[in-house]
Amino acid sequence: MKDGEHLPKNYREIIEKELRAYCNKIYHYIRELGYNMDLTPIIFVGGGATVMKRFGQMQQRNVRYIEDIRANAKGFDYLGKIYLERTIRRVG
Repeated sequence: MKDGEHLPKNYREIIEKELRAYCNKIYHYIRELGYNMDLTPIIFVGGGATVMKRFGQMQQRNVRYIEDIRANAKGFDYLGKIYLERTIRRVG
């Protein structure tokens, strides 16, 4: 069973409409920050990447999706380890 198939059609349509609107808000915000959505490499990471890939309208070559829901945590874990290693070297 696909996501949402157990929901009545009218609810599924409302949810999908709102998810598309959410993705458009994200794209608008990125543009508002001054990024060129046609040229700038864009990488969506984590659980939100799945939403952006499925309900957003961007399927350009410069857009990538890392859909691992643990990707953000893995990245912060990696950065934390680097920070600790550098701090220990400075102190030690």
